[in-house]
Amino acid sequence: MANAKTAKKSTKSTKSVKTIGKAEAAVSAEPTKAQLELAKAKEIITPMAKAGKSDDEMIIKLMQDGGFTAKQAIRYVNQSLEDLGVRMSNKDRQTAVNDMLLANDFAPSDWSEVVKSAEWISSELDATTDKQALGCIKKFAKENKIELPAKPRGAGRSGGTSFRVVSLAWMEENPTSTDAEFEKWVLSNEGRTMGDVRYYGRIFKTVRNMYEAGVASAS
Repeated sequence: MANAKTAKKSTKSTKSVKTIGKAEAAVSAEPTKAQLELAKAKEIITPMAKAGKSDDEMIIKLMQDGGFTAKQAIRYVNQSLEDLGVRMSNKDRQTAVNDMLLANDFAPSDWSEVVKSAEWISSELDATTDKQALGCIKKFAKENKIELPAKPRGAGRSGGTSFRVVSLAWMEENPTSTDAEFEKWVLSNEGRTMGDVRYYGRIFKTVRNMYEAGVASAS
């Protein structure tokens, strides 16, 4: 009789373990906050991506309609477009950079020319940062046995010294400036042209729109 009772207790214990296991599985199957936010972002971004809207427009839309912060909006736009297959692959980016460099007889004589080439490439190719462009340039140079000029000691520290870094710092400090004031500032920097005004002006408009959206939501 003692053995029979022991067996019953063991069966009950096993059932309890199975019940707990099912409950844990149900909890783990529930989507996380980040997953829910990404799903919400995709609902907004997908039709915009299909309509050919820019990243800037998507970011602003997520902030205005989705209630996301600027940092969250940027992250979810990038992640959503990668998941949707909209972002350029590393292979396609490298191919495009190779074609651009070959067409322009890339042969820099000093490091500043390499930096300017990276900035130019990032301004011409969608979803390409200065850092990604520079990586592609280095790979192109290696494959084509081109010796790049030596990088000056200290260049690139603390976020780098490219004009993009300088311009973003200016934008953050002057989010309410007008297009005319921005143009005047860009051209006051040596070597900068109206092409820089047009390219960086798009970024500045996004920064200004984000600032205005933040002020509106806080009021």
